[in-house]
Amino acid sequence: MEYSAVRFDYLSVIGEGDRIADMHLVRAKAKDGQQLTIKVISLYTLRDGRISRAESLSRLIEGTAEDLQLLVRGE
Repeated sequence: MEYSAVRFDYLSVIGEGDRIADMHLVRAKAKDGQQLTIKVISLYTLRDGRISRAESLSRLIEGTAEDLQLLVRGE
């Protein structure tokens, strides 16, 4: 599915030392008008000022299972 607009709304971001955690919503609108909303919670580890590790949990709020597969495949 192709999207005409994508927006990231950060709900919270915290950091300590070399760790950063955030919770955000990914909102997208498909070219056919379908809405997509995914809640993402991520934990990042930094090394030399760059992200060296990232772990995320995602939950589909609005959309189809096909939309969620885009996150799994990393497209």
